[in-house]
Amino acid sequence: MVPSHPGDAARIAQLIREGDEQGFVLLLREYGGRVAGYLRRRFPSFDDQEVHDLLVDAVLALAKTYDPLRGTLGAWLLLLAHQGAVRRLRARRGERCALPLDIDVAADQCSPLGELIDRERLDEVTDAMASLTSLERAVVEADLEEGQVADAKELARQFGTTAGSVYAARRRGRGKLLNKLSWLNDSQ
Repeated sequence: MVPSHPGDAARIAQLIREGDEQGFVLLLREYGGRVAGYLRRRFPSFDDQEVHDLLVDAVLALAKTYDPLRGTLGAWLLLLAHQGAVRRLRARRGERCALPLDIDVAADQCSPLGELIDRERLDEVTDAMASLTSLERAVVEADLEEGQVADAKELARQFGTTAGSVYAARRRGRGKLLNKLSWLNDSQ
């Protein structure tokens, strides 16, 4: 996405970094319509309010995470909105088929067979997590705590490594978990 006038993106980014409300207004004026249109086309199950919420969430996330060295302002906003939409779809899917995480609650709500399956799956998850390298496990756990993808730069600082290593550890860790926990793919 190219801004209408060269230099607009740099000006908008500067205003956002400074926390100036005008930066957010200009960002939405410049890119909001195109990003909302993309969301409507790509995710037709979302109503107008959900598209608006996703766009606002993406703008707020952009204020915290935008790095001009990693992409243009419009592309960054589009990426954040897309990621938010995917997270929302996954959450919807999870609402329909999620089992309670507390094993005691699951036991109360399920039959004895359901309780046994839940306990076995909990053991499988514990074993699968234990099979990950320490960095893979730490990154996956940080993502779970965050409820979304945790900031790679922050994790890199925290673990004394590079952001690239964090991205690679996340990909490997998730892949290993999906391979070991094949029932995750069955429930989706």
